[in-house]
Amino acid sequence: MIQARTEILTRIKSALADDRAFDRTEAGPGLPWPEPEFTREELKAEFARRWALVGGFFHQTGSEDELEAVLARIMAGIRNVCLGESALKTVPGLENLLRRSGIEARPGRPGEAAEAEAGLTGVCLALAYSGTLLVTSREPGDLTASLLPPLHVALIPVRNLVYGLKEVLHYLNRDGWPRAAVLITGPSRTADIELNLVQGVHGPKFVHAVLLDYQT
Repeated sequence: MIQARTEILTRIKSALADDRAFDRTEAGPGLPWPEPEFTREELKAEFARRWALVGGFFHQTGSEDELEAVLARIMAGIRNVCLGESALKTVPGLENLLRRSGIEARPGRPGEAAEAEAGLTGVCLALAYSGTLLVTSREPGDLTASLLPPLHVALIPVRNLVYGLKEVLHYLNRDGWPRAAVLITGPSRTADIELNLVQGVHGPKFVHAVLLDYQT
């Protein structure tokens, strides 16, 4: 027993002594397994299907007028919404669009986000294979707007729709890893010791994905 313990500690010390920094560029171009190729229409259909399976709501818009109508329906009765910076970059004039529906737009700072009735963000990527959204800390307010309010609405430019994790790793390696990155797959879910599932305890209870199927 003592000898085995000594051998284990020796291997650990040897590993810790090798303090060379990990260079992500040495990791190769991607994961060691191939990913299937899909057309843009197939990616749209697969994301919509997967997103619905995990409890999210999916909407597809073909113009800014359609987007305004969809947001008005989603946020019917809502008076204020906090905005992540990515949402403003994705849809220029978004604040005016919301104002026409009687919705006050607030910045995505923690205090405002915690009190807001909804959060509105863009996304870095949307993964079709699992119905997942990638949101990072790179744009101010994105994490708080996507995690603190009870309703999260994610605006997805069609160019940001990809298949799976391989593209996520390529994206993060290419642009530099942010301080934080969150993968969102449907609404927040929590189960107690008796496996009773409850939504919205540690994040939004409702999540809407709005695909912007037009040039933004």
